[in-house]
Amino acid sequence: FTAAAELDLPVCFHSANGSYPNCAFHEGHNFGRFKLAMISQFHWLLENEIPKKYPDVRWAFIEAAANWLPYVLGDVEKRLTRKGLKLSDNPLEDNNIWVTIEMSDDIPYVIDRVGDTNLVVGTDYGHTDTSAQIEALRMLKDHEGVSADSVDRILGDNPTRLYGL
Repeated sequence: FTAAAELDLPVCFHSANGSYPNCAFHEGHNFGRFKLAMISQFHWLLENEIPKKYPDVRWAFIEAAANWLPYVLGDVEKRLTRKGLKLSDNPLEDNNIWVTIEMSDDIPYVIDRVGDTNLVVGTDYGHTDTSAQIEALRMLKDHEGVSADSVDRILGDNPTRLYGL
């Protein structure tokens, strides 16, 4: 993680799993095989305060959607409280964490619960699977429940900060 900070590169977790036993356990169950591993890693990172140990690292969770964020943040908060610690009021921004939204997410709900300053669009150009959303940018711009300011942040400001552009 120190090298990532020195090189000004984000650490990006992509929806996948390199653990053969885990993949075999979830055979035929891609949600458990791919997305749950990412959600668990996000939880572990925050609960163990890894971003505080590496404050210059930018972290991203790519292609695991975002509807799970309010639940997981609530669970992390409970666990930290039991340890005598506190989750900040804006844990994504305060820990340099970005999460991709997908067009299947309830985007207004996610924004209402976690804000829009650390959300980016998750698309998967290049191959066709459940996360391929070729029209994602247009769909977000046309989304009735998402303000133009939020769209600008999600499509412009946020990825610029995440990738150090």
